[in-house]
Amino acid sequence: MPDARFINASNLALPFADMSFDAVVSDGVIHHTPDAQKAFIENARVLRKGGYMYLAVYRRYRYYYYIYTYAGTPVRWLNEKIWGVRLFT
Repeated sequence: MPDARFINASNLALPFADMSFDAVVSDGVIHHTPDAQKAFIENARVLRKGGYMYLAVYRRYRYYYYIYTYAGTPVRWLNEKIWGVRLFT
């Protein structure tokens, strides 16, 4: 989209006015913050009344944990060392 913008911000202090969005998506993020409750409250703050929130957290020792922990390590190494792509800073 020509008018799209990317904003780098903390999930604990989103730089948006109250009730700015019709939908908020937080997929696998909140449980990585130092304060999950504050992050949830901040996500709810920017959601309009009647809006939709998609919130997902990963349960440890379910399939995602093993994929990320064991298969993810060599994939991240390949991305950075071989393909020159750093996924996370």
